[in-house]
Amino acid sequence: MSSILSITSDEKESKVKDYLISSGVKLHSYWLGSFAYDIIPSLIDAGYITIMLVLSEVGYWSRYGGHTFFMLFIFNMSFTSFTYFLSLPFKNTISLYLTLPLLAFVVFFIAPIIPAVSTFGNKDYIMLLIMLVSPFYSVYIGLAFTPFEYSKTYYSYTSCIFWLIISGTIYLTLTILIEIKSYRKI
Repeated sequence: MSSILSITSDEKESKVKDYLISSGVKLHSYWLGSFAYDIIPSLIDAGYITIMLVLSEVGYWSRYGGHTFFMLFIFNMSFTSFTYFLSLPFKNTISLYLTLPLLAFVVFFIAPIIPAVSTFGNKDYIMLLIMLVSPFYSVYIGLAFTPFEYSKTYYSYTSCIFWLIISGTIYLTLTILIEIKSYRKI
């Protein structure tokens, strides 16, 4: 997360995107190109993790290596969109590095424990909302509950993939729309 955030923050400071836009590159083309470039390493990551799980014979995930690879690849796509969206408020690298530890704490620690400590009547709705908001929580639910074939269908492998695709699409779309709106003001 920090590497993608720092790259987008560095691009803001160096005004690379501004130069590209003034040269005629469309904003959606810029973001889709960046997205495609950032997805390539995710293929390597997903392949490596899948190979390690298969070779170490980790139960369900070693028997279904294709499922594992696909879930991790979709997670990386959703995560990249999520990171782009998080990069929007940062104007420079210093503000990014000052805020990143708090942001990571909320995303990795606070969000996953909200359903456990919630006093809301139906915790399933909170879990589904957090699966939509946080790609990390969605992949956690998919990896943790799929092997047990949990009785609730929204904790299944298919549900995890669905929420990852939906959240990734929403985050990338919001990023592009917010950027288009900000560049129209210029």
